[in-house]
Amino acid sequence: MRRLPPLNALRVFEVAARTNSYVEAAAELGLTHGAVSRQVSILEDWLGQRLFVRSGRRMVATPIARVFAAEVSLSFDRLTSAAEACGKPNVRRILRVSAPTSFSTRWLIPRLGRFHDSHPQVEVSVTTVSTVHEELRGGFDVAVRRGTAKANAWPQHRATYILDDVDTLVMSPALFARHPTDDGQRLDRSAVLQFAATSRARSLQCSTS
Repeated sequence: MRRLPPLNALRVFEVAARTNSYVEAAAELGLTHGAVSRQVSILEDWLGQRLFVRSGRRMVATPIARVFAAEVSLSFDRLTSAAEACGKPNVRRILRVSAPTSFSTRWLIPRLGRFHDSHPQVEVSVTTVSTVHEELRGGFDVAVRRGTAKANAWPQHRATYILDDVDTLVMSPALFARHPTDDGQRLDRSAVLQFAATSRARSLQCSTS
């Protein structure tokens, strides 16, 4: 007989670890912050192991929790696939897509209407991720990330090249006057401003019906 942990607590924990935020998990699951905290505490008691620690005003996943969450996500993926495979034919299916926020809002979501015209039985659920890291976490069927398919940065997944990505150099007129260039090769001694976003995830239920 299998000794299984509480499944509802596992579900809440997986989302909290994926988003690394009780607040984000509560928003995605439609729960209160307190409900998320209680479910995580139930699972911690069952495991006899702390899964989240306080960092400032946030509760963040411990290293062991991140490892555990990845395994839980894979288990949920297999359970979902088995349920879909054994379900009734021609029922509505959900395609889970993980993609950067800008790509989702500017490219993906505007094309969902045309996708639904060709695949009316599929509902697309988009989880938007804003992060400088190229990690792949959480349950998804398709993930869109910047990278090189040939380099296979994600050996546990099959990478497929889909689009070109172009970086644009933005210069002030004064800097361009001092360093006239069109390729940025002469700017190696100049200060570079970069945008670094924290890792967040939001779920958008994009029903195209």
